[in-house]
Amino acid sequence: MTTKNSATYINSFNPGDMKTLVILSHPNLENSIANKTIIEHLKKTIPASQLEVRHLESLYPDYRINIESEQAALLNSDFLIFQHPLYWYATPSILKKYLDDVMTWG
Repeated sequence: MTTKNSATYINSFNPGDMKTLVILSHPNLENSIANKTIIEHLKKTIPASQLEVRHLESLYPDYRINIESEQAALLNSDFLIFQHPLYWYATPSILKKYLDDVMTWG
């Protein structure tokens, strides 16, 4: 792919044409500036019928992740976004658990 073609693709890319799944992990989203702003922008930019935001801390306050439900959401999406803060170069603990549990084969 040439640079010109790459630029054309990037400029024509529209996530609103795809089912977008956002795996959001933030233990204090209401007091966040950057993460909350990004989510609000996605909600304004992508049609609601094409966007699903799954806030892990809200869905699973007890850390009991419904693996089948999360895998179904992944299979139903075309585009995946992980949105989270970094803590000492690591993700929030529930996102780590999500990755370990949901992304495991079997």
